[in-house]
Amino acid sequence: MTKKQIKEMYRKALNLSILHWWMMSEGYQDSKETGIDSCALCRVGIELEKKRAAIFRCEHCPIYKKTGIKNCEHTPYVEARRHNGTELSIFQLYARKELKFLKTLRGTI
Repeated sequence: MTKKQIKEMYRKALNLSILHWWMMSEGYQDSKETGIDSCALCRVGIELEKKRAAIFRCEHCPIYKKTGIKNCEHTPYVEARRHNGTELSIFQLYARKELKFLKTLRGTI
């Protein structure tokens, strides 16, 4: 798999992630969908890891590239996930912060 192909996969996944978090921030999607299984970026990483195109799942992820930390630690995602299942408006507040963060990654891939 070429670097260009990997970048294109992540560009598409980032757009899907932005849409996913926008839907949750607006209350259009079940707030329980915050884990690795519902993350388009993670799914790409898992696929690359299986194909041995990545040493570890987060290696090519734009979030990891920005933070240098695996598993989205030190991003708004952590607080959004922590508040999953609490009052919807509180979760939506943190979902909006994650959405804003993801939008900053546009153009970095």
